[in-house]
Amino acid sequence: MARVESRRFIVGVALVLLALPGMAAAQSSTFMVELNRTATPGTATVSSIDPMTGVVTTVIVDTGAFINPCTGENVDVRATSTISIGQTTDRVGTVRVVVSEVTKGTGAAWVRDALGAPVFTGSTYTFTESQQLMFRLRALGKEFGSDFADKIVMKGAKRIDNWVVRAHFRIKVNADGTVQAFMIKSTADSTCMG
Repeated sequence: MARVESRRFIVGVALVLLALPGMAAAQSSTFMVELNRTATPGTATVSSIDPMTGVVTTVIVDTGAFINPCTGENVDVRATSTISIGQTTDRVGTVRVVVSEVTKGTGAAWVRDALGAPVFTGSTYTFTESQQLMFRLRALGKEFGSDFADKIVMKGAKRIDNWVVRAHFRIKVNADGTVQAFMIKSTADSTCMG
């Protein structure tokens, strides 16, 4: 009986070892991306070099608190996006990339008093949003980039005070398979959902 069991074990190990070359190679990465839009709303001019093309781009981005389109109040928003990226490569070299993103945060509304000092209005927002996306690359050796946006629903105390913030992210896969994830910008929709 022991001989039969040991033969089954040896045959099982041999089959697993033979199957390994055809199995996918896998790697994963997790990135924590902060969203901190606080203080007086405004804009800033930002120049950056596109890591894939080397081209310098200059854009104007919103800064400071978001403006709630329902109430006109300024809303300081602090959030953390956790972006998990899993990659598998099959035996013919096709790379499958799965991206999971979860954003959790809070917002607090304020207005300026007669002297210009910020005064908290009592309106608060708590949110958790998530999404998942997947894409395939023919093979490593070429750089690839993909942008996506997360719709963050800001729910106020009353239904009339619901509005949307969008966080825009970029995923980049280098020629060697190294993955990067970062936030490009964050914007608020100009219309109230309420």
